[in-house]
Amino acid sequence: MSVSNGRRISWLRVGYILLRSFQLMMEEPMFHQLRTKEQLGYDIHCKDKNTNGILGFYIRAFIRATKYTTEYVDERIEEFLKSFAETLEKTTQEELDTFKETLKKRKHSVDVHLKQEVDRNWNEIETEYYVFDRYHRELNALQHIGVDTLRAWYAQHVQNGPNFRKLSIHVVGKANIPDSHVSPEPEERGSMEFTSES
Repeated sequence: MSVSNGRRISWLRVGYILLRSFQLMMEEPMFHQLRTKEQLGYDIHCKDKNTNGILGFYIRAFIRATKYTTEYVDERIEEFLKSFAETLEKTTQEELDTFKETLKKRKHSVDVHLKQEVDRNWNEIETEYYVFDRYHRELNALQHIGVDTLRAWYAQHVQNGPNFRKLSIHVVGKANIPDSHVSPEPEERGSMEFTSES
């Protein structure tokens, strides 16, 4: 393994652990605000995503098109992300340590079956990362995350900072129409809009 490859993996892990810490802190307030209070959809959640080494997270909302437009829900998610910056500013190191401990417990799962260990290690081979001690590296990275680091990461990656990138996909379904009312001509089924903000 080359030195540059090792650095790349190290950066990925620190970035991933920051992302997971942020996501863990955001899960409950996001669900409370968007799902419980505003009732924007029947399933709202956030998840981290690693696509070919590009780390990110998404917030997905399944909504009833008759209640809210996808544009409105997108606006509400943006407002929540803005308000979450205030939550981060009020977060103490002790509160962050509690989230870090929860993340540590979530990440540490003993392989119950040999297949779990094989799958985990085979994933390292398939992705060509070969980090068979990933859990220990992630724990090490987690120990070095402070509340100021998390705030800075949020400002750069979420709050229209220099590393902010957004792709918003809106999928809108139509009501079922009886076969006797279906036109033989193909209809436009939906549209996709790409937005990139620098």
